[in-house]
Amino acid sequence: MHITTNLYAWCFIAGIALNLLFVFFETRRYNMAQLQSFGLVVFEGMGMIFGAKLLACFQTGNYNLLTAGFSSYGGLIGALFMVWLYSVLFKTNLAALMCIAIMPMSLTYAVGKLGCFTAGCCYGIPYDGFMSVIYDSSKAAPKDTALFPVQLAEAVVFLMLFAAFYLFYKTHPFTAKHICVYVMTLSAAKSALYYLRDESIGSPLGSHQIICIALFVISLGAFIYLERVKNREQLQAGI
Repeated sequence: MHITTNLYAWCFIAGIALNLLFVFFETRRYNMAQLQSFGLVVFEGMGMIFGAKLLACFQTGNYNLLTAGFSSYGGLIGALFMVWLYSVLFKTNLAALMCIAIMPMSLTYAVGKLGCFTAGCCYGIPYDGFMSVIYDSSKAAPKDTALFPVQLAEAVVFLMLFAAFYLFYKTHPFTAKHICVYVMTLSAAKSALYYLRDESIGSPLGSHQIICIALFVISLGAFIYLERVKNREQLQAGI
């Protein structure tokens, strides 16, 4: 009996599972009932999966949800939309839910990038140096060509960012402004690493970069707005 496994898919499933487990257990920090925690996990899980698939369909032109792959941006956008929808439907604190939902996103992305590395997708620029990688059976990467292991670089960078922000998150109140800083940091890191991908050659401002810039600008605008609201409230309170 022969069993064929797809490490690419399993890594993304593992990343999503870690994300949802994190969300479920961290909701206790905000005194949410287990039923509420389960509902949030279901909503966010659906958003991540369908968002990742739908955006991948548009980016690749392959409109078969089963074979289109996954888009990290789509997973993030879908998850945030469903978290917002959950807060509206069940009248819960949106800022608290966003703190919980966004924190493990970089961990999910890091694990997913390991899947990309095994499949050869999102491969790096031609590079014949230390730790270069050569694929001989990938459906995505060019064969017999030394490449920079950008997927591993992304996994390491985003795992480090998760660890750094998680340590801060566990020891400080994580506010909406911190969410903005977190998203800006992740967007900047992903934008920089994009130029180590082969697809950046001849396309310095592709769809990936446009989404990164949009997320950065939106987060920066939200941060400035929140800071102004805080300053206005302090002035009104006479502080």
